[in-house]
Amino acid sequence: MELLTISGLWNWVILGFALLLLELLIPGVFLVWIGIAALITAIFSALANIIGLLAGWQSQIVVFLLLCVVLVWITQRFAAQLEHSEAPLLNRRTDEMLDMVITLSEPLHNGSGHTHIDDTIWRITGKDMPKGTRIRLVAYQNGAFQVEPDTSF
Repeated sequence: MELLTISGLWNWVILGFALLLLELLIPGVFLVWIGIAALITAIFSALANIIGLLAGWQSQIVVFLLLCVVLVWITQRFAAQLEHSEAPLLNRRTDEMLDMVITLSEPLHNGSGHTHIDDTIWRITGKDMPKGTRIRLVAYQNGAFQVEPDTSF
């Protein structure tokens, strides 16, 4: 126990850098905050030794735990604010395309078919319709758009 008290500063430095290294190996943006808390605790330990405060291992653990909670809480609040973007469907191409009206490039036969949307061929399902029918994309399930005739015009 005396060894832990004497080398308290270096224990926190080693723990901090070990956690930061683990964050690089196992990314998840969680260990980084605990590693930073350990490094700040090392600074607290060094300052306590310089000033001459009684900073035993118990107070260092309390500081470390408080820093962990505060840093993770601040990060969670910041991350929650970032999730509300101006483009909520970014990188969700099929969701962006829902309610789009297009013209069938091939007939829909036996409840399934294909159509061109921009530069991609997409599978579609719905009731049988001839080539050239204006359709609306209403849902995307099982790798195919469900379509129905467009009645908006």
